[in-house]
Amino acid sequence: PTAKCLGVKPDGQFLAVKDAEMDVEVMQGGCTDGDYFYFAIEGSNLKIGETIYGKAHKIFKVDAKTWEIAAVSEILPLDHANSMCYNSKLDRLIVANCNDDITTDDLNNTKAITFIDPDTLEITDVKYLNIAINAIDYNETYDLYVVGIKGSSAAFAILDADFRELAYCEGHNLGLAAQDVGCDDNYIFVGNSGVGTAMAGTEIVKIYDWDGEYQGVFKVGNVSEQEAVFSLNGKYYITFFTNPGGRLYELAMDTSLL
Repeated sequence: PTAKCLGVKPDGQFLAVKDAEMDVEVMQGGCTDGDYFYFAIEGSNLKIGETIYGKAHKIFKVDAKTWEIAAVSEILPLDHANSMCYNSKLDRLIVANCNDDITTDDLNNTKAITFIDPDTLEITDVKYLNIAINAIDYNETYDLYVVGIKGSSAAFAILDADFRELAYCEGHNLGLAAQDVGCDDNYIFVGNSGVGTAMAGTEIVKIYDWDGEYQGVFKVGNVSEQEAVFSLNGKYYITFFTNPGGRLYELAMDTSLL
């Protein structure tokens, strides 16, 4: 089955970023804890201590009601920071490092996830999974993670609270680039972008149930390259790349069509 929607609602929120320490200021991973949005803003060739990283980030904490910036982290070694989620039981942001630059950082960083305190915006831990991932989201109700599989634009896995694999789904490969994964109590979302493919201008969100059964696909308005997709209080949100910063939209995604 397939489904259609009108894309994104017209009034997106723009996060303009000007930071003297950042060379490149574009949005990558994003998530919410219910009160705040958290966005990873990428810089290139940044020095942390005595080490220069090919890619590094600052985390911007933004009030979900007022859209005011509440806090900004120091420069953090998060590699590509392609995806981010909030685990309410741990009270931690978790970043999927998703490193592609084999010339600078640890080759295992495709398996690395970084834990960040949402209050201090400081790194508290780094773990290495048994699988390489490009994206991560967390569901509080089930105490489970959904991760996108590195090297695939379609495959995802479900992990338990200790990051052990419970299920694996090959998904539907439509020839688009992998972006984020998201989930709520009913659905798993897999975001794909046409950027860098033969289908430039195509932005979609594929929908699966928790058994891995395909439910449909929503075509998203072509704002720019999508970055993160997540839910908040029964609404769905998506972010897009801009330079500098990024843009957040509410998705006009009618799941009754599925």
